[in-house]
Amino acid sequence: LDLERSIADCLENKRFPSLQLLYSQCSVVAYIFNEHDLAGDMVERTIETEKQVSRKAEAFGMYLFYHGLISFVLARKTKSDKWLTRANEALSEMEKYAKIGPCNFQHKLLLLEAENAYLFGDIDSAMIKYDRAIVTAGE
Repeated sequence: LDLERSIADCLENKRFPSLQLLYSQCSVVAYIFNEHDLAGDMVERTIETEKQVSRKAEAFGMYLFYHGLISFVLARKTKSDKWLTRANEALSEMEKYAKIGPCNFQHKLLLLEAENAYLFGDIDSAMIKYDRAIVTAGE
């Protein structure tokens, strides 16, 4: 798969939902391979592309989770208000998802809450949230 060609094709043919998914998937892969700056770039591209579509991607809950993780990593790394704001937005949205579908999203919410606690130096709370996330994921 030639990523740049796929992106160009989506842009040329105004396939914005496909482009949104492509950028989101790239952000996840970049995050997994510890390429946080690239992941952040893909999050920003996803957000820009979302403006061109009438609804968010079907797997948005998964992408929201990763976009939150990426935002917390970049908030720590860059000390940028932009990434802190994005991290908080993802955390707030994940709270809604966890209320609607706790079996799918509660552990993700706990992980984002752990990352938030860690970001602000509350290591004890972060450890508790990480442990609760592990337990909750297994339920």
